[in-house]
Amino acid sequence: MTTRTAVCTKAIHQIIPPSKTATNTNMATDNDVAPPQYPSLALAQQLFVLREPSLQHLHAETLPVLLDKINELSAYPLYAELKSLIGSEWKQSVYDEMKSKAEAEEKLLDDDAEKAKEQEAEGEEDLRKIEFKRINLVTRIHDFERSRTLVDAILAAPTTSIPTKLDFSFTHLRQALFVADVALTASTIESTRTLIDQGGDWDRRNKLKAYEGLFLLSQRQYAQAANLLLDCATTFTSTELCTYEEIVAWAVVAAVVSLPRTELKTRVIDSPEVLAVLPPTHALVTLTQSLYICDYASFFRALAEAEQSVLLTTRYTRPHARWYVRELRRRSYAQLLESYRSVSLSHMAAAFGVSTSYIDADLARFIVGGGLAATIDRVGGTVETKRLDEKNGVYTKLIKVGDGVLNKLQRYGAVVEGVE
Repeated sequence: MTTRTAVCTKAIHQIIPPSKTATNTNMATDNDVAPPQYPSLALAQQLFVLREPSLQHLHAETLPVLLDKINELSAYPLYAELKSLIGSEWKQSVYDEMKSKAEAEEKLLDDDAEKAKEQEAEGEEDLRKIEFKRINLVTRIHDFERSRTLVDAILAAPTTSIPTKLDFSFTHLRQALFVADVALTASTIESTRTLIDQGGDWDRRNKLKAYEGLFLLSQRQYAQAANLLLDCATTFTSTELCTYEEIVAWAVVAAVVSLPRTELKTRVIDSPEVLAVLPPTHALVTLTQSLYICDYASFFRALAEAEQSVLLTTRYTRPHARWYVRELRRRSYAQLLESYRSVSLSHMAAAFGVSTSYIDADLARFIVGGGLAATIDRVGGTVETKRLDEKNGVYTKLIKVGDGVLNKLQRYGAVVEGVE
């Protein structure tokens, strides 16, 4: 199997064009052993593409890239999982070869460990280095069960320094993100945060922002994700998690659906990171800028493009793509209506580049669901906006809360009378 130098799948290319990538400045762990870099979440994205029937048009170019990377890593446990997925492409001989390579690597570590045990002075330090290398090996080949057991032992050891514990905690986090285990990811983020509070440096604090930001993105918590991803983009070093281009793209995805219009301008549109990474013609750039300048026809076109090339093709956003598109439509309608007390349906349809019947039906859904404070006058062909000023809003809320309190007091009084 020939190792390819091809780039990632078309899905990833459509999200982020090739550009410069931030340099990884990870600090070394104990005994100058490099921090673990595996597993690669790029493989998780490729697996997602292959497992998604609606992305079949990407399967032909994704599969060879994935198989070559698996072979390069000697990741035979992962290759075994693909047997039912890739059918005749799966070869027993390839599996046996990868397994033999991995076992030979571990045999060398076992031999080194035996030699280290015979040394009196530096044997313990050498054994520690070997154990770190073993974790890197079993994580690289995607034997996650063994990796977790070995990492847990490192984390539990009283002699392990906080920086080393953090580096291996991030290994746990990548594994949890790889398998999309929500509960495990959330708990590992909290345990990593606890370690950082105990003595983590600035670099690792910034790393956690990237990890947590991607997790929140996958959980549709876009406001929190946007703040974390935009913060860490300026000093991004977590290249073991994803590329610099990817983190900037995900920051834009989260920001455009959650940030107020003023912040969208200062934190995204004028951001040096966004300007340097994403070209002006990119769907996400057009989406953000057209929403800000109220070019709603361009915004709708960019939204359709972003849905097909970004939201539906990637593992973090596909489960929420329908909600995301609907919410951005709602935000754009609300932004236009904010400038009017009354506007004709034909004017809105022209502004968004759609038919009057479409805008009528789409607005009606949002109004009925409480997403827009407006009414449609179909006889007059207009949309009437409803605005409660701040004082009236507080008064309405107070009346509602007061009614609730009175109802509870009446029920309490009835119970007391019954007891007497």
